[in-house]
Amino acid sequence: MDSIFDYIKWRGDLSFSENTVNEIDNMIFNMLVYIDFDKIGKENSENNIDLKTAEKIYFSDKENEEKKIGIIIPTQKIYKMFREMVKYRRFAEVEVSDFVNDISIENEYQFCAVTFHLSDKLMFVSFRGTDDTIVGWHEDFNLSYIKAVPSQRFSVEYLNKVASKYPEKNIYVGGHSKGGNLAVYSAVHCDNCIKERIIKVYNNDGPGFSEEMIQSDAYKEMEKRLVNFVPQSSMVGMMFSHGKIKIVKSRQKGIFQHDGFSWELYGPRFIRLEKLSNRGVKNERQFKASMSRMSLEDRQKFVTMFFDILGETGAKTLEELTESSLKNISVVLKTINSLDKPQKEMMQTLVVKLLDLKGFKKSGKTK
Repeated sequence: MDSIFDYIKWRGDLSFSENTVNEIDNMIFNMLVYIDFDKIGKENSENNIDLKTAEKIYFSDKENEEKKIGIIIPTQKIYKMFREMVKYRRFAEVEVSDFVNDISIENEYQFCAVTFHLSDKLMFVSFRGTDDTIVGWHEDFNLSYIKAVPSQRFSVEYLNKVASKYPEKNIYVGGHSKGGNLAVYSAVHCDNCIKERIIKVYNNDGPGFSEEMIQSDAYKEMEKRLVNFVPQSSMVGMMFSHGKIKIVKSRQKGIFQHDGFSWELYGPRFIRLEKLSNRGVKNERQFKASMSRMSLEDRQKFVTMFFDILGETGAKTLEELTESSLKNISVVLKTINSLDKPQKEMMQTLVVKLLDLKGFKKSGKTK
């Protein structure tokens, strides 16, 4: 079975002008957006910087080599990929611009995006998925009752801005996790003159949308250019509706199938499966059943309560939350025990999954 690293070596001698973007390139750029390009840009006076130079600047700071992007983000694989990419012509001369990374605890949003210039006529706009911050996860949950969360609105503004800045270029748009949701949302809602330049939009195991949006004329107009990938036991990608999905094979189990590096590939394509696994079907049914039982008002109350409970721990990131799991569990359970039975059961399930992510990763087991 091939890996992303095998692909980089195999296709690395061909520029994007010679061989255009495929679904593996899509995943590469949507993993690379987890790199903090803001620090790189501050050390370079040019607006656009090629990846070879960016990699050299980034790893010249030894602290960056030890920096964790997040406990559920494959940090070391991303670093390894970044180092490997710049050895090959296909990626070394790709330029980076317009990096934005904005987080607001008060306004409950986390938004990050970057533009990769693949050639004189082509660019890839990539939106980052949810990182390690609890506020980022809070915004994900807000999708269950808010028509458009802040990062979705920002994604439209960002796409309109960079597309107008580089009017001569056609556009690929993509993202992983919540970034995939933002990619689709921005493409569906951007200015009409920009929509005409969009070649394809990739949502890599990101949450979907309400049925109202799926059935809208704007969504249907873009639908032929949308590619929704989910692994066979997807959890995140089973949230809400997508329309058509493409099921890909992952080497991992459970929540760790969310890691794009675990998706099996052959040449320039991910290996397809005909249907979701039993776990994937169960995840989809459970989420839809839970949502159907709750009104928008109930969802808002539940999400607010859940993150108020997490706030009692004082943790700002999942890393901080898991570092003192026993202490945090005791704080959380005191509040949860006062809830009625249905709310109590849902809260316990969510909290245990969040607090034990670190343990899952160490053991390689899933629950």
